[in-house]
Amino acid sequence: VVDDLFSDGDVDLIIVEADGSRGLPLKGPGTEEPAIPGLASIVVPVAGLGGLGRPLGKDTTFRPERFGRLAGLEPGQTVTPESLARVLFHEQGLCRNLPEKARLVAFLNQADLVSPEVARTAAEAAYDAGPDTLARVIWGSLNNPVAGFGLWPE
Repeated sequence: VVDDLFSDGDVDLIIVEADGSRGLPLKGPGTEEPAIPGLASIVVPVAGLGGLGRPLGKDTTFRPERFGRLAGLEPGQTVTPESLARVLFHEQGLCRNLPEKARLVAFLNQADLVSPEVARTAAEAAYDAGPDTLARVIWGSLNNPVAGFGLWPE
């Protein structure tokens, strides 16, 4: 439907939220997720920094068993910037079904819940783990924009 709307030429831009995490900072994507339209020109996978440094479990992660499988973590193990990056860019992760020509910009949300150093380390880990199509990693807080934003690479 989204591809058809865009192909009709009546709109210049469509923003699609492909899936949610039920309000939790982390998500193990389902087998059919994310639902990315084939004509998407920019894809922004979002992950919450609020889950970093915390044990993998139902209080921080939607589908923790799936997240753990993709990240290489067992239940109760600490979520690290590297394990978060593995889920972002795993072939079955948050960038699965990425259209071939789409530009990729990852967003690490909830930066107000971690130190600036942790946010930067997570952005570096994500950038290092990302595919060649990854243009940037942005970190910030959508609920608290006053907290500021950062970019990697700078």
